Amino acid sequence: MDQFIKKTKIPHILPPRELSHFIFLIKKLLQENNINIFYCGLYIIQNLAKGLKKEFGHIAKNVLTELYNKLKDSKPMTVDLVHTTLLNLMHTLHLEDFI
Repeated sequence: MDQFIKKTKIPHILPPRELSHFIFLIKKLLQENNINIFYCGLYIIQNLAKGLKKEFGHIAKNVLTELYNKLKDSKPMTVDLVHTTLLNLMHTLHLEDFI
């Protein structure tokens, strides 16, 4: 996971042709009970949102509900990371997509 996080910290990532495997992987990471793996998923979302920008919008729309559900968590670090992830997603989505 750490290597994937490092590889996604590139400022401009070329969009892949097939996005379904990214959606599956990210949703699986966000539903993980292990908190460290969940945090890795959030970091991956943040890096992909920064690198892919508008091309990440389709994936971002699919993970918004999982992110909103994690805001109910009682752990402050989890809420802060989800909040930071949502701020990074603002570069990829329009305001109407968040509602």
